[in-house]
Amino acid sequence: EIFIFWMLGTSSILLIVSILFLRNQIKPILRLADAAESFGKGREAPNFRPRGAREVRRAAQAFLEMKARIERTIEQRTAMLAGVSHDLRTILTRFKLELALIGDSPEVDGMRKDVDEMSHMLEDYLAFARGDSGEHAQPTDMALALEELRSDAERNGHAATVSFHGLPVVTVKPASFKRCLANLVSNAARHANAISITGHRDHRYLTVTIDDDGPGIPPDMREEVFKPFLRLDDARNQDEGGTGLGLAIARDIARSHGGDITLGDSPEVDGMRKDIDEMSGMLEDYLAFARGDSGEIAQPTDMSMALEDLRSDAERNGHTATVSFHGLPVVTVKPASFKRCLANLVSNAARHANTIAITGHRDHRYLTVTVDDDGPGIPASMREEVFKPFLRLDDARNQDEGGTGLGLAIARDIARSHGGDITLGDSPMGGLRAAVRVPV
Repeated sequence: EIFIFWMLGTSSILLIVSILFLRNQIKPILRLADAAESFGKGREAPNFRPRGAREVRRAAQAFLEMKARIERTIEQRTAMLAGVSHDLRTILTRFKLELALIGDSPEVDGMRKDVDEMSHMLEDYLAFARGDSGEHAQPTDMALALEELRSDAERNGHAATVSFHGLPVVTVKPASFKRCLANLVSNAARHANAISITGHRDHRYLTVTIDDDGPGIPPDMREEVFKPFLRLDDARNQDEGGTGLGLAIARDIARSHGGDITLGDSPEVDGMRKDIDEMSGMLEDYLAFARGDSGEIAQPTDMSMALEDLRSDAERNGHTATVSFHGLPVVTVKPASFKRCLANLVSNAARHANTIAITGHRDHRYLTVTVDDDGPGIPASMREEVFKPFLRLDDARNQDEGGTGLGLAIARDIARSHGGDITLGDSPMGGLRAAVRVPV
């Protein structure tokens, strides 16, 4: 028995040492990955320095050297462009002064117009060449930025609307990103009368769409227009001046933020965007169901704030929603995954009901979140069936609403990965009650 206890004790000690050793070896790799991702999005990683095993330190040092070389190249290019810009602007300023001294005449007015157009072209060329170098990413209120774009469009005589959903503060390079959006709005304004600007921010992405009622661009040319100096005069107004760099600059800025720009048909033309959004939502559901919440680390999360975000989203979509929380709100969960679990339940309720009540309760053992609605509910005999992937109860719920039949399956999978579960029952409001219960 002494030998067995000695073996078990030694094995336990070695296991603990091994776990601590592996965690210390993995942390520097994760920090390196985070630093590389931040650099790719144009953000700084000020606290990063090589740590860990010799091979990991070598990789981190190589990354820092590569980063320094790239930044040095950008600085040199920026300095050169600043010199070129100064020299060319000086000449154009002299032209303007000389034209102002000559006086007014049709010929002088034509020359002034040419000089202004040349100044605008020069700004576009330099903006395309230097990209967004030198600017640092910082929190920016995107709702306010979109409102400014709407005001600019209306001042230029266009009918414009704007809407934003989600938390508006996003970390971007503000001047560059506003130029990106301004180029897209300017492109729409040049060829259309009405413009619609919509922003949406979830836990992973910021998406801004700009729709117009203009002639559009043929599908086979939608990638071509991003090439520098290319203009589709047959597809758009031939009389409007331009350098053909607006969309190229916009995509370059979007990609420097780790994103991209895509073109499609506006709802003003047909329903293609609705189909694309539905397909994207289905794809996200399929991928979320396949990968579960793998890779995410549990961390303290303010559940009262998370529930408040869900209430705001429901109200923005035209539903009456209430929220309450009882107990200590900070719970250790995998935040993005658990929020998706709750969002799926609220989305399911919102699809079939008008009023939603979200209630959270945390005691010393469990966190319980209930989502009640006043919809048609689900028959008791089918409440376990609805958790099966791809199953939709069209007779029990609204038949006209689209969906993949994965929402509840994903939600239960996430709840069980937290050691809990989801149950369905009758709501005091007359509809369905979905209850998530996980240990704390």
